[in-house]
Amino acid sequence: MNIARSVLRVLIIIFTAWAILYGVLNTRFYCAVTLDGIKSGYVFARTEEEFIQKTGFPINTIDSCPVLYDTWVKEYKVETKEDIVHVLTPPHSGTDTLLSIAGINTNPLDKIYWKDNKTLFVSKGWIQKKAKLIPLAPLIWQQVIYYDNNLPPGKVIRLQKAAGGLMEIVTYKYILDDEVVKTWTEKKIIKKPTPWVFKSGPHLYNGPYLKKFIALITAYSPEDPGVDWVTATGDRARKGVVAVDPRLVPLHSKLYIEGYGNSDAVDVGGWIKYYHIDVFFPTKEEALKWGKRYKWVYIIEYPEGK
Repeated sequence: MNIARSVLRVLIIIFTAWAILYGVLNTRFYCAVTLDGIKSGYVFARTEEEFIQKTGFPINTIDSCPVLYDTWVKEYKVETKEDIVHVLTPPHSGTDTLLSIAGINTNPLDKIYWKDNKTLFVSKGWIQKKAKLIPLAPLIWQQVIYYDNNLPPGKVIRLQKAAGGLMEIVTYKYILDDEVVKTWTEKKIIKKPTPWVFKSGPHLYNGPYLKKFIALITAYSPEDPGVDWVTATGDRARKGVVAVDPRLVPLHSKLYIEGYGNSDAVDVGGWIKYYHIDVFFPTKEEALKWGKRYKWVYIIEYPEGK
């Protein structure tokens, strides 16, 4: 009987010691918390959440406190022009730590300095934004052409006219303490400029050429106001004379225009620009019958020296 009692006492002692040891080993926080040199007492907590609940300290202001560790915290002030934020954190915390706890986002251009050993001052700037729109020239000299064998030979359909675009230029100024400390600019294309876009059937012309393109072909006659039988180069007007933009087709070039035939580029006109050619007809009736059409144009020969 005495042996049994002795064994029972030993088991009870072992169980009690194990329970105490288990409790200690599972205690994550048992801390003496000291605020600005004044010890506020010991805190016992099994979890970090329980420790925060008992102390009121934010998670990111207290280091994990091991058993029997004396945790010191200090009260700092993070001051801006609009507000003052009080922060509790271990002494000698860095500037980034204090700003993070205070929830203050800063820009590298802001002024941040210590007013004293407990007050961090932040002078924040602001961004001034000014935008303007700049028109972009159309891609007037560019053509995109899709071929469609279902269209009749020589048939050309304009799908899109060359159009201008739009660019936004935004100027930013970072202003701090009523002074501009940095200026930068950003550009953004709001609308892209576009080229001419055509759909074309098979070609009618199969002869040699130096360059080909699609042009708007209109017609004129000597019966039109301001037109006579003499061209800009001094040649006499006749069937086969055409007016061109010299930037595209040098004067005295020889052309072939599908639907019109062989042509001489010996005339100009104030309204003839880019991919626009005016073909001559002897009578107004023939010119009106032609109207305006998109046609393939082939440069057969350039003038001497071009």
